[in-house]
Amino acid sequence: MTTAKRLLQKDIVPRDRVIACCVSSTFSTTVAVDEMGNHLANALTWADSRGAPYVREVMKGFPSVDGYGLFKLLRWIPKTAGCPLLSGKDDVAHVLLWKHEHPEVYEKARMFLPSKDYLNLRLTGEFATSDVWCQIMTDVLNREIGQVKDPQQDNARGAAFIAAVGMGYISFDDVPDLVPLEKSFSPNPANRKIYDELFGEFLNIQKLSKSICQRLNRNGSQ
Repeated sequence: MTTAKRLLQKDIVPRDRVIACCVSSTFSTTVAVDEMGNHLANALTWADSRGAPYVREVMKGFPSVDGYGLFKLLRWIPKTAGCPLLSGKDDVAHVLLWKHEHPEVYEKARMFLPSKDYLNLRLTGEFATSDVWCQIMTDVLNREIGQVKDPQQDNARGAAFIAAVGMGYISFDDVPDLVPLEKSFSPNPANRKIYDELFGEFLNIQKLSKSICQRLNRNGSQ
């Protein structure tokens, strides 16, 4: 907000023409927040790969496919349309880094938010539960998505389910039936076509930037 105030003070644009504030960010920058929404540590950006050893340990297995345990891939992909990056440059790796190397942060954290969601929280005082994001997600993944009821309790609910599985009361396959849903979202074919076209361009950009990324990651991470 300090930056926004400074910008407005320069009178580059008349203040009465500013009608909204849009928050955007890079992917996989993670912020740990407590019950009050206060950050507990510096944000971990996509360039921070210190969590890579922990991801590789979690995802390894036999038979192995490019470093991933095959049966672990078969559980992740149908549910999330992807899996954690072995490079350690995503949110899963960041959370595991806090868990193993900074338990004082992990234990106090109520949520681990992407940077844009943290900024929205600071601007609005509320954790994001927008229907728009749910629809975008279901269109991109081309699969039905359920919005859970009382999402603010997700961390506590998830910890309870993991404990129940560990004690043998339930299995992970039982969890979906135990999570109450507020509503469901189905893919919009028109939107899906647009995202398919954009994804094609994303792949082109990835191919063009691959050599640059390899030079920036001299330790061999992809």
